[in-house]
Amino acid sequence: ELGFGGAEMTVYSLATALAARGHAVHVAGLFDLPAIERDMGHELADHAVTVHRLGMRNKLDLPRLLRLVPLIRRTRPDVVHTHLWHADVAGRLCCQLAGRRRPALVSTVQTAEGRAMGWRFAINRLTGPLEDASVSVSPSVMGFCARHGGLRAGRCLVIPNGIDLRRFAELPDRREVRARWAVPADALVVGTVARLEPYKAVADLVRAFAALAGRWPRAMLVIAGSGPEEASLRGQVQALGLADRVRLVGFQRDVRPVLAALDVFVLPSRWEGLPLATLEAMAAGLPVVVTDVAGSRDLIRHERTGLVVPAGDVGALATAIERCWTGSDFAKRLGRLAHQAAGAYSIDNMVTRYERLYWEVLGAGGRR
Repeated sequence: ELGFGGAEMTVYSLATALAARGHAVHVAGLFDLPAIERDMGHELADHAVTVHRLGMRNKLDLPRLLRLVPLIRRTRPDVVHTHLWHADVAGRLCCQLAGRRRPALVSTVQTAEGRAMGWRFAINRLTGPLEDASVSVSPSVMGFCARHGGLRAGRCLVIPNGIDLRRFAELPDRREVRARWAVPADALVVGTVARLEPYKAVADLVRAFAALAGRWPRAMLVIAGSGPEEASLRGQVQALGLADRVRLVGFQRDVRPVLAALDVFVLPSRWEGLPLATLEAMAAGLPVVVTDVAGSRDLIRHERTGLVVPAGDVGALATAIERCWTGSDFAKRLGRLAHQAAGAYSIDNMVTRYERLYWEVLGAGGRR
């Protein structure tokens, strides 16, 4: 769907940048978002990207999925590029059904999910030979696919996701942002930006903060994001007696004010791919604490550009946060080196590599 998650924001960045480079770009979303959530379709359209919504009501809604076939016939794309597993499979099958002039087909694996997914890899092995190239967003994701037998036939390579680094060169005024959310100007603030899903494990961050709250009376926690775990997190905060110390500020289309308010950024996920939220925190020069999962471990070098702790270890998470609070010089060094490391992950680098890949697969297939 055309929401504002990490994979979707990568699609947004890639589509709008390709359109700016003179390509004709269409984006098709399989599912519609719930009415209460925002859709990026209008923003894509503002950048000369044509948006199509197939309107699937569930994963077995084949009649609406098959709308992709006449769409491919009508637009006659040179390249179809799919993101996330359902779109990968749909793209492979619908391109075959669309007729004799098959477009070049590229997929991007955005995450290394920790759930049991043997059946998905079996389907990948069956349908993978239909595509021309398979991209992983990080070396760890590539390794995950190799270990589980899910690599596509044909060419496999790593192209990291990118962000607009220029947007983080200057952040909003910290005092103004903190005042907006009733956070004291002199507070020690830890926080995260995340879709509130179980795998993001934001509940672990709440528990880690609870372990620190008694020793750090000036500390506060800011959580930016929305999702199915929001009500549960609010209940957890109340149960721990932290209502006056925790701010759940909801979905923030522009994350820069959140990052301006923080002293330490934490992403406690149980799995990832190449998290844009961590990249944005690095670009903002924050000390970063992440869990040792695919993608996060590719971005952060432990003790150099941030701190890496075992996933699910609330005690280790609390210790890492406290290290950043107690060692101001240490935290500043982590933030400075993280900012430097983020420079390798620009949107321009990502788009140029994808554009080059499109031409290569077109040339190899003799489609132009």
